[in-house]
Amino acid sequence: MSLSEFYLSCRAGDLDTIRRPLPTMSFDALNRIESNGSRALHAASHYGYIDIVRLLLEKGAQRRLLNKFNLTAADEAQTCEMKELFDRPTTAAAQRFVGETPQVEWSKAGLHSAYTAFGNWDNSIEFESIKAAFDEIRNAHELHDAVGMNQIRYFLKMAVETEDYTYFIRAYTAETDFYKRLNRLHAQASLGYMEAERNKWFIKFSTVLKGNLNMRKY
Repeated sequence: MSLSEFYLSCRAGDLDTIRRPLPTMSFDALNRIESNGSRALHAASHYGYIDIVRLLLEKGAQRRLLNKFNLTAADEAQTCEMKELFDRPTTAAAQRFVGETPQVEWSKAGLHSAYTAFGNWDNSIEFESIKAAFDEIRNAHELHDAVGMNQIRYFLKMAVETEDYTYFIRAYTAETDFYKRLNRLHAQASLGYMEAERNKWFIKFSTVLKGNLNMRKY
């Protein structure tokens, strides 16, 4: 199997060629593992292309994915300047209640904070499976215009396919409109203002956080 043109462009530092497909590129394609066991973000990091790494991260390339040597893209970085790109921004982290947590722990910290935020919200609906939450979120009319939903769908799809529940909480902590709308509805629900029928996606997501035992092991 041959290497993709996108990967080769990242490895070669061809920023202009990389920019062209990015607006329509799926998250699967952006994060795919190539036939040589590497990924686009890993290659750009290893060869020191800071502008490319920054662009890939902005478009949703995942920091925690491994190559065939069980290394993250940050592990491949050859300079301190490159490694710093993989640290979550302090401001963004604070906005997501996860603090200045080291990268390998941010999912767990985010899960704890999200569970704390939603754990006090009382409803009579039994907890949902991640698949049920994914289906509702994917089809929710209220989220069709939300910025960053491709990234959210990718995380939830990976959670369903791999049964890795950290993907679910990454959907909550990602810097997208999904996070903002989720927390706005949480505030409304706490005050009794939320329309349950219109916001089933929110209820399914929050009940997974509240009741799914697989979450609590983190």
